Amino acid sequence: MTATPGRHRSGAAALAGSHLPCALGACLIWLCGIGCQEPGGGYSLRLIFAEDSLKQQVTSVRFFVLSPGETTCEALLESGEVPTEPRPLSQAEIVFPFDARAVLPQVPMQEVIFFVEGRDAALRRVVQGCETVLLSSRVGAHLVVVLERREAGGQPGGDPVDPGGGVDPIVTIGPCRQASDCEDHNPCTADACGLDGFCQNERLTGGCDDQNPCTSQDQCQAGQCRGTAYSCDDLDPCTADSCLGDGTCAHAPDPNGCLPWVPIPGGLFSMGQDTGTDLEDDEKPVHGVTVPSFSILQSEITVRQFQACVNQGKCTPPRTDPANYCNWGVANRQDHPVNCVDWNQGDVFCRAVGGRLPTEAQWEFAARGGDRNVRFPWGDATPDCSLAVMVDPQTVIHGCGLLSTAPVCSKPAGSSAQGVCDLAGNVWEWVQDWYHPSYTQAPSDGSAWEHPAGTERVRRGGCWGNVEQGLRTRNRSKDMPDTSTNGVGFRCTK
Repeated sequence: MTATPGRHRSGAAALAGSHLPCALGACLIWLCGIGCQEPGGGYSLRLIFAEDSLKQQVTSVRFFVLSPGETTCEALLESGEVPTEPRPLSQAEIVFPFDARAVLPQVPMQEVIFFVEGRDAALRRVVQGCETVLLSSRVGAHLVVVLERREAGGQPGGDPVDPGGGVDPIVTIGPCRQASDCEDHNPCTADACGLDGFCQNERLTGGCDDQNPCTSQDQCQAGQCRGTAYSCDDLDPCTADSCLGDGTCAHAPDPNGCLPWVPIPGGLFSMGQDTGTDLEDDEKPVHGVTVPSFSILQSEITVRQFQACVNQGKCTPPRTDPANYCNWGVANRQDHPVNCVDWNQGDVFCRAVGGRLPTEAQWEFAARGGDRNVRFPWGDATPDCSLAVMVDPQTVIHGCGLLSTAPVCSKPAGSSAQGVCDLAGNVWEWVQDWYHPSYTQAPSDGSAWEHPAGTERVRRGGCWGNVEQGLRTRNRSKDMPDTSTNGVGFRCTK
C-alpha cells in the first residue's frame, strides 16, 4: 500500500537521526520545527494500515514538546492530545486533522513527537531515552504515517487526500527500516528499503530457482519464477521416484512400494496340539489365544526389498557367502527371500517399514487361516514341490531340485486361506518371541512371549532343506538371535 502520491522528505534529516521504528501499537514521529512555524492553515496526521482490522487498535494520538536544543525525553515540556476526532478515509486509513496554531507551539527549532497509542497493551511501545522499545514479538503489522500540511487556501476539515484541499505532505514514514523488512521470498525480485522507508521490490529477469525439483529451465517471468514441469513416475511400484531438478530422474528401490500387506481378521483359536503322530513336546499344551486383527506381508522379504533398506542406511547388509547358499550379492536372486540374516536384522527392517516381526501366535493364526485345524497352510494334503519349496520327495534334492531358495510366491497352490505365500518352505521365518520349551503360561492375548527372556528366538515355517515334518503349521524351531543361516529369513506384520 502506498502513501499520497508526490511524497517527499523535507523532514528527512530529523527522521534519519532518530532510529525510531514504526509498527502498530505506537509510532514516534520527530518533526523539525521549520514546518511548525508556518502561520495559517492546518495539519493532518494520516495513518495507513496494512489491514483494516488494525486501525481499530488505535485509541489516541498524543504529542510531546521538547525544550530547544534538548534530546532527552526527560526534557519534555508538555504533552497533550490532538483535539480533533479522527475521520476515516478508507477501509485502512484514519486521518487526524488539527490546527497547527492550537496544537504546535510557535517556538523556532523545537521538536514535536507524535505518539500513536494502540488498544492492545501487548502491542504498545514505551519511550526510553527518546527511543522506542517493542514490547511484543508481533512484527509485520505495517503502519505508514504521513504528516500533511493543509495550506491556508484549503478548506478546514477538508479531505486531506483531495488535491483540491491543498494537501502538502511534509513527512512520510514508511514501514521498512532495512532490506530484510522487505523480503518477499520471491527469487525474481531484488528487495531493498528505500530512503523514504518504503519497500522497493524490483523485478528481475534471467534464471532462477523455483524450489520445485520437478521443473527445469526456471526463468523469471513477470516477476514470478516459472519452470518447465516434468514427471519422474516410472509406473513401477517398487521404486521411489524423485526429480533431480535438471530434467533428469532418480529411481531408487522402495521397500514400502513393494510390500503387499494382507489383512488377517482377528479371532479366538486353539494354538498348539496335544496329540498326533507328528506331535513334538514344545507344541503342547493346546491353549486358547485371542488374536486381534492385524496385517501380514504376503511374501517373505526379498533380496530386492532388503537392498532398498540397506541403500537408505536403515539396514545392515546380510552375510555374504554364496558358497553356503546365501542369496545376498548373487545374480538373479533379487526376488528370492533374503536369507543369512539374524533376528536383529529382521527386527530392524520391519520397524523401518512401519511394522514388526510377527508374534508366534500371529504367525500360526495366519498359517492356519484362523482356527482351521489344518496341518499345512493349504490344508492337509501331503506336501510336494507343487505346494512348497522343500526337499523334493521324489529326488530328495533340496529346494525342489534348485539346491537353493526359489522366488517368493512361486508356489501359489500352497498359499494360506488368505493368500499368504510360503508359510511352509523356502525359508524359516523369525518371529518376535523368545523360545520356551512348552506353552505353559504362554500369553493368551496374541502378544509376543517376551518375559521371562530366553536365550533363543523362535522361527517358524520350515525351509528349502526341510521335509514334511518341518513344514507343519504347528511346528516350532529356534536359534540364537545373532545366528544367520541360509535357511532363515523373515516377514513382517503390523
